[in-house]
Amino acid sequence: MITPLELKKQYLAKKIKLQEYLGKLYNLAIFYKRRADKDVTGAFSRTFLEDIIKIEHAQVSRNPNQFMCLMLIDIDYFKKYNDTFGHRAGDDLLNNLVALLKKHSRKSDIICRYGGEEFAVILTNTNDEIALKISKRWRKLIKDNLKITISAGICQDMEKYSIEDLIKNADSALYQAKESGRNREVIFK
Repeated sequence: MITPLELKKQYLAKKIKLQEYLGKLYNLAIFYKRRADKDVTGAFSRTFLEDIIKIEHAQVSRNPNQFMCLMLIDIDYFKKYNDTFGHRAGDDLLNNLVALLKKHSRKSDIICRYGGEEFAVILTNTNDEIALKISKRWRKLIKDNLKITISAGICQDMEKYSIEDLIKNADSALYQAKESGRNREVIFK
């Protein structure tokens, strides 16, 4: 029979191991964030997104009190912008967009280039209501400063979602935002 003292010692030993594991995981995430290849816009690369989303998803899956949202952002009518002003101007617009997002985001937000004029933002410690407020604020800032509009799709990470589901759901919400008139955000429900 295990005595209460032995049980407490076992509990503390497991707690210490868990804290060490979480510390290593956190350090690994910081390492990846610092060494991640950045794309020409200054956003993290899609490869980095694929790595870091696994880490963030694992943390949410382990802790039901922790939230994370994935926001996919697309510049409305970017092809028309490129055709009108040229590809150099289009590149400058992408760079300015990322700079503006970085300036008005939290240190914990992870902005990645998803492809073309699409960006993925991992919003840590954020539920879908807060993500919606962030998106509305960014959309206004972008319209006021860059004179363009964006559409956004938001999906809150749930334990039942795989990473593929999370991305697919955010993409579906982005599609709904574009189909319903652009210059708006939609939360996947």
